[in-house]
Amino acid sequence: MITVGDRKPAFADRSDSELRGLDRVIADNPGGLVSLIDSTDHSKALIIGCEQNHSFLTPAFYRRGRNGSVANKASRRRHFRSGYFKLNQPLYVAGDVRPPKKPCDVIKEDFDKLLDVAEEELFWVGYEYRPVKGGDHPSRVVPIKTVVDGARIYSHTLLSESGEPLLMSSINVSLDNAERADSDGASVKFEVPSRSTNKFYKGKLEFIPVSDKKGLVLGWTLATYYDREEDRSDFFYWGTKSRLDDMNLMRVLPFSAHCVAASYAAQHLIIREFKNRAAFDFSPILTPSKELVAFSKFLRSNMLVYDPNISESQERLRKPDINETCVLLMRKARALRYDGTFWDKSRDGSLRTYDWSVPGSMIGSGKA
Repeated sequence: MITVGDRKPAFADRSDSELRGLDRVIADNPGGLVSLIDSTDHSKALIIGCEQNHSFLTPAFYRRGRNGSVANKASRRRHFRSGYFKLNQPLYVAGDVRPPKKPCDVIKEDFDKLLDVAEEELFWVGYEYRPVKGGDHPSRVVPIKTVVDGARIYSHTLLSESGEPLLMSSINVSLDNAERADSDGASVKFEVPSRSTNKFYKGKLEFIPVSDKKGLVLGWTLATYYDREEDRSDFFYWGTKSRLDDMNLMRVLPFSAHCVAASYAAQHLIIREFKNRAAFDFSPILTPSKELVAFSKFLRSNMLVYDPNISESQERLRKPDINETCVLLMRKARALRYDGTFWDKSRDGSLRTYDWSVPGSMIGSGKA
């Protein structure tokens, strides 16, 4: 299989060294970053921060008592310890959900309220919801970057007119409990191809509604699990030392990009098998709009962050980490509001039509 750097061609982005070779635009204060990103040409590199002000994408609380050389560590701590706003979801009362609000309706209300927060004071990295079915369950957390990355994976596995995957292996999904699906929700096993190797990530999605009857309860309980706990740990700690005991104490289930991609595939499987749209209509995992995807392309291929912990030979510049990317995507979501952030059929069309390539280059087009 052909790869570009350590990624398959469809997932290749500009490298740090390529970015350092571009003409530069400097952003040395936290105000107005979204409009600056929108107005910066894709032929240039936007540098976030400078020696005097270099960590304004991580809240001061996570840098308290620390010097700038560990700003990146503070950013990582921020991502897996907090940073998710809790959805104002309905209460679960006596076997029913009141008021009857779908996850997408609550997400709409809460995302539209992001305008109440000044852009430079918004540090959310995604959203969190609590399950309402069964006993004690961990909260589910959804980093907004994994919504975009999951859509990118899924779009590259969709079948072409000839019946072959567009750019990589298909996502394999299969029902695991068809006989109990109506009452307990569908349980779907998945295998999602890696973006860098020939490996597949394997796991399971549970509590997928197959009818409107229990759609609200099951939709608010959607869960995802990897077959290998190490895969979840690798995603959640993304490069830091894995501590599975700490993760269990944290009591959260994170949706990684592979789990998000699997949820899209599972929705289509359920729609086909059960002849209704409940899996889509009640899902708390939404699809990004083309405009949010276009914004994300700039972050991954036109942005560098000043970090005093990086060597002088690299000009103390690195690409934004997952926390910083999520913060900027959430700030863009604040500007777009819900309707502009998430998928609209008439405006965005099929995920198959999304353009993931870097403007002005062949990078990310899947061609090599």
